[in-house]
Amino acid sequence: MVFDNLVDHIKQVLKVINQYKIAGNSGIDLVVSLIILITTVIVLYGIKFVLIRRVQKTIEDSERDYRQIYLHRIINIINNLLSWPVIFPTALYLATAVLEFNAIQRSIANGIIYAFIAIIIIKYLFNLYDILENYYQRKIGEESKQITEFLKLIAKVITTLLIILIYLSAIGIKITAFLAGFGVAGIVVGLALQEVISDLFASVSIYLDQPFEIGDRIEINGEKGIIKKIGIRSTKIRSLDGHLMIVANQNLTTHNIKNFKKMERRRAKKTIGIAYETPPDTLEQIPMMIEEVIESIDTVDFERASIVNLGDYAIDFEFVYYVNSRKKSIFVRKQHQIYLGVLKKFDKIGIEIPYPKQEVYRQEFSTN
Repeated sequence: MVFDNLVDHIKQVLKVINQYKIAGNSGIDLVVSLIILITTVIVLYGIKFVLIRRVQKTIEDSERDYRQIYLHRIINIINNLLSWPVIFPTALYLATAVLEFNAIQRSIANGIIYAFIAIIIIKYLFNLYDILENYYQRKIGEESKQITEFLKLIAKVITTLLIILIYLSAIGIKITAFLAGFGVAGIVVGLALQEVISDLFASVSIYLDQPFEIGDRIEINGEKGIIKKIGIRSTKIRSLDGHLMIVANQNLTTHNIKNFKKMERRRAKKTIGIAYETPPDTLEQIPMMIEEVIESIDTVDFERASIVNLGDYAIDFEFVYYVNSRKKSIFVRKQHQIYLGVLKKFDKIGIEIPYPKQEVYRQEFSTN
């Protein structure tokens, strides 16, 4: 009896609610839409709570630090994916799907929902750009801060413009005129700032390819120096004699650069002349003598030694070796040891190193 009265009471309430109409939708439709909205929010927040609790339980059971780091990152991802800017638009979209709207009302509703979605996408992409910026700054160093901030700014501007254009197209606004306007504006700006844009893209190329870093010793167009600062438009290089060179980034990407810091070892080639009076048996032993001298010096590798030319006043021997260091000071010191060792070896055996000379024959003629 009580149950029947309750059912009758509910029917009367629903009948009264159904009498109200808003925007062509009955009261029952509105109640159903509200129930869907509330249920969706509760379910999504429930899923978020369960997932986070399970991950936290795994963190408590984990004894490895690196696993805990990744699990905390998973919690951050769950919090971002199931935050209110995601849950509310999703629930609103499902709730309005059961309602009937005319074209104008549906456009307004879709516009609001799409606006939420656009804001969410921009937010997460901006967060992604911040993460990437921090990652590359830690990987490359603080000297890349200026370029990474510039790249992040460009990425955010382009992302915002694209999302706005997509949003306008989604709500039924034709974007052909906007695209044409952007195209014309891009051409005008590109022509006006051609050199500046070239330097900017050159800085991006330097940042991505990393042909050199701050502190590297390089050579460009015969000038040697140490990189002091890599900017958006130019790079500052301190030359070996002390003056500061400011080189446009475009020039650095269009010319050949020698980066001495990237060398793992230095290769040297030397030619030395031997007198023609030297016996053939001694000439045959010279490559082995040079090899013996080079191999006796640490961090130096012998490659070859041989006769390469019969000159005007000497027999030319060429020998090649590697110094296993990129430092100029070490290379010069090892070179000094090698040259001195070869000279001592030759002096001990009596091998003469000739110098250019000219013999003049004088003949006297009798006047008688």
